[in-house]
Amino acid sequence: MNKFQIVIALVSLVLTSGAVSASKVEVEMSLRCTVKDNLVMLAQEGRPQRYTHFTDSFAVSDILNFSIKIRSFTDRSNESIALQLKDNARDKYVISVTSTINEKNIWRMINAVSGNGLGEYFSMESDAIRLDGSRNSHLTLERYYRDDWQGMFINLSSLDAQVTMIDCRTEGQNTMDDIIARVISSSKN
Repeated sequence: MNKFQIVIALVSLVLTSGAVSASKVEVEMSLRCTVKDNLVMLAQEGRPQRYTHFTDSFAVSDILNFSIKIRSFTDRSNESIALQLKDNARDKYVISVTSTINEKNIWRMINAVSGNGLGEYFSMESDAIRLDGSRNSHLTLERYYRDDWQGMFINLSSLDAQVTMIDCRTEGQNTMDDIIARVISSSKN
């Protein structure tokens, strides 16, 4: 047997033995968000500069998509939660927080949960979502009427700052209460 045949045989063995676990999305909530205002401030040679957006980035009236996805693995070893704001037009994540759902990473409260990943933090309750990303980025969303949400995204780096206001509408059937209930029940296992 040559090296290539050995590698193929090992991959086949791993796949058929179930050692590699596929995942599937169990619960998902999506919001379609319109950028209502966007301010970029930076310092250049000691002088403040203001812009409406970064080059090759979202601007006023662009659409961003926020999603919360709970994935379970086929071997039922664990579940994970991903909260992400994505600029689909440019195929870039604006902010993303992912965490394994377990007792170490998830803190349960009455009708609310919070958790952390690698240098990231999230909290959710029926009418509010907060993300703190790993690169000094922050997103806060608040429900203001039924399935209508408003939010602010802030991104800070050495000498520039971006503040973005978004208005969002729920897409799909799952609600924030469905997501919170699933995270609470999964973190007890």
